[in-house]
Amino acid sequence: MAWLLELKEPSSPAKYCFVSVDAFTNDLKKLGVPTSASGAKFQIPVKNGVILSNVPGVPTGPAGDALNLEFWPDNYGPANTAAVPGASDAEYDTGDQISELVDGYGSMQVNHHGSNTTLIAINHWVVGPQADIGIGNSPGQTKDWTFTQNASGYLYKRLRVLVKMK
Repeated sequence: MAWLLELKEPSSPAKYCFVSVDAFTNDLKKLGVPTSASGAKFQIPVKNGVILSNVPGVPTGPAGDALNLEFWPDNYGPANTAAVPGASDAEYDTGDQISELVDGYGSMQVNHHGSNTTLIAINHWVVGPQADIGIGNSPGQTKDWTFTQNASGYLYKRLRVLVKMK
């Protein structure tokens, strides 16, 4: 399975990040934006990752088992209670803590914990144009784009979810 996020700012070429991993669920509705209706809630490492991107600072090529997912519709905080390698307990990054408020802030992140890099992030999607979205680490106060409210700054935002059916 794979995700492809494309973002186009007004005065720049389109940015993209493609990440493929081994299947971790057979439930297709849990692979997109993790709403409470989808039932998706994953804070897991994934295997056999491959990354392709044109964004500086994003690692590319085979990633092996150095990727992890943070997919949930809940609120979250910066504590690294899942013990994600290299993640901080004090800042929003590749290892955050799920809070139990369903339909809260929401996180859809594919992370490279080997380099502590957020590859793909879509957070707080319920606010539409004020959602947090990005590829690579945010240049702001949070590496994973949390609280950036930057979605309206893109001409287009496109997420594709790809699966190989047997």
